Amino acid sequence: MKVYLDSDVLLDFLLKREPFFEEAIKLFFLKDDHELSFYTSAIIFSNIYYFSSKHFEKKILINKLKDLATLVEIVDSTKQSIHLSFDSDFSDFEDAIQYYTAIENDCAFLITRNVKDYKKGKNIRVLTSSQFCKLLIK
Repeated sequence: MKVYLDSDVLLDFLLKREPFFEEAIKLFFLKDDHELSFYTSAIIFSNIYYFSSKHFEKKILINKLKDLATLVEIVDSTKQSIHLSFDSDFSDFEDAIQYYTAIENDCAFLITRNVKDYKKGKNIRVLTSSQFCKLLIK
């Protein structure tokens, strides 16, 4: 099953942000048991680098990002996803891009801490890490 991870979930995991770290790491523990493939966009890695650079020196951060890149598929946002985002009702342009990138890559779920930001989206299930883990474990 293809699952798209938004930057907040990956930042929770990488930075061990409480109280969200536990649910974020649980995703990765469930990955193999449930045959999950995690996806995110290249721009998310740029965002993660920017926010995490305040917490780690560059060399350590690059190594952490390299490790993270082994856990997720990094996909490009296409011209089509950008144009769909231009014409969308999303209030946040970046969220629209992530939403359409997830759809273009046939992801069944988009996992984020900000579900409300994706309420305009109807073509993919948007859940928090906690909601998704509960769905898998039930």
